[in-house]
Amino acid sequence: MSDNTIAVSEVFKRVQSHSNVIGLGMISPRGELLSSSGTFDAALGRRAARLVAVATSTLEQTGEDDENSIDTDAEIVRARRGNRELVVARCDDVILAVLSCCAR
Repeated sequence: MSDNTIAVSEVFKRVQSHSNVIGLGMISPRGELLSSSGTFDAALGRRAARLVAVATSTLEQTGEDDENSIDTDAEIVRARRGNRELVVARCDDVILAVLSCCAR
């Protein structure tokens, strides 16, 4: 197991312990659900992977020069509707997605 896998697994455990988290998924860049908890399923994992891909592509297209280029090591996309929030972050070879219930 690589150091990165250990770090991602530790993050997964820590995030999962938060009381407002209702679903958590670890996804491959191809959209395969590697691990999940709560209400997180494979279909949500595929949508989260596509969300990161679209956001990354959009940001890369807006970059004008190398000095201001986007660092592709980590991207974070955050979306909220009503009292639900989805945060998707890509780091190296995995995508972490957290579905939470926000207090109003």
